[in-house]
Amino acid sequence: MSSLAKQISVPIFSGQNYDYWAIKMKTYFQSQKLWELVEEGVTLPEDSSTSSSAEKGKLENKKAKDSEALYYIQTAVADHIFPRISVATSAKEAWSILQKEYEGSAKVRIIKLQTLTRDFENMKMKDYETIDEYYTKVRELVNQLKAYGEDIPEKRVVEKLLISVTEKYDPIVITIEETKDITTLTVNELVGSLEAYEKRRSIEKLTGLGTLSQFNYAERDWSKLGYLKELDQLSGSLELHIRLHDRQDVDEARKARLINKIHIEDMSFFFVRDAMGRSEEGELVRNEALEALQPPPKLKYLMIFGFRGTRFPSWISPSCHSHLRRLNIEECNYISTLPCLGKLPELVELAVGGMRELKFVGREFLGIEGDIKSWSGICFPMLTHLSFRGCPQWEEWEDIMADDEEEEEGRSTTMKIMPCLMALTITECGLTVLPHWLLRRPSLWSYIPGIETQ
Repeated sequence: MSSLAKQISVPIFSGQNYDYWAIKMKTYFQSQKLWELVEEGVTLPEDSSTSSSAEKGKLENKKAKDSEALYYIQTAVADHIFPRISVATSAKEAWSILQKEYEGSAKVRIIKLQTLTRDFENMKMKDYETIDEYYTKVRELVNQLKAYGEDIPEKRVVEKLLISVTEKYDPIVITIEETKDITTLTVNELVGSLEAYEKRRSIEKLTGLGTLSQFNYAERDWSKLGYLKELDQLSGSLELHIRLHDRQDVDEARKARLINKIHIEDMSFFFVRDAMGRSEEGELVRNEALEALQPPPKLKYLMIFGFRGTRFPSWISPSCHSHLRRLNIEECNYISTLPCLGKLPELVELAVGGMRELKFVGREFLGIEGDIKSWSGICFPMLTHLSFRGCPQWEEWEDIMADDEEEEEGRSTTMKIMPCLMALTITECGLTVLPHWLLRRPSLWSYIPGIETQ
């Protein structure tokens, strides 16, 4: 007996589900290299006296293996089944007895196969069933058909699922039939799409839902942003994973009405790479979609990651988000200017990374409009941590402080820039010179390699 056989326990047949038990036993015998003996038996020579010693040794080895296989069969049946095979002297004989009694004759098998085939053809999803429940029933029936020798190709199962789900799945079924190659679509892919649609559709009805940590809007037809429309009781944090397709997505973004989710304080936008290219229409769609996704006014944390548009939305402003404390802008590689952030009254942390088109940071970033000499106020009044990373084309940070010390001293009482700043980090950027007002504050240079500080 092999070490593998000692580790594996054989399945026990108690009179039910013979087909499944037989499949498991066949696999077990194949793993032990015994299936050929069970299926064909041991052929004894008519006259063993003429056999060589080597042939006799092989025969004895086969007999020993056959006894081993017979023992496994005897062990794998319940006590009330054992008497049926107790007189069998070979594995093939014991297997044939069980097969004939529980699998039935050829005629019985044909009738059973016809019944299973009819059940498969007539099977329909019930209104109360989920995709997982219905697919489990279909899979069990397919396995029974295979056990009776009927080959059910994957394409047939896919087609069966598409025509037998309930009417509420019609939108996704139509989309799949129009956009997918049914001949190559796998069952797992289909079931995954149906389940995704099922989950998104159920969200629409959860008007009292309090938390939703993540919402994936990748395949528009069964994962619509508009499903969020009535979920105004959401609170805490919300991640939106978004793949934009075309102008229809702008309408979906408006339907989401994120601005009404007034209990959400933490919101992140993760944009999945889309297939619109760098066309003018594609850029308009991206810009308008993000503009339509205006978060609620009491937001405290905002992340925008992977946005492929060409401008930031107008709602990143003190008039819309005066309570914003942390802002993270990452991998927005097609935007060349930063939004006006200096007037955000409660902003404490700002991180900018992966803006590969950023070349110039001007006074607008600080919230300064028009002539500097006539401007007074505090830029970034609460900001303590500022970091820039991965902006290789950024070469200039506008120095709004005049070189003339007298002019600068004259303005010092009316203009302040980042008075609470504690740490500044600049890495992987093209900037080589800091603006004058930063040069005078070496204590906050947290990490700025390659930048002239003299």
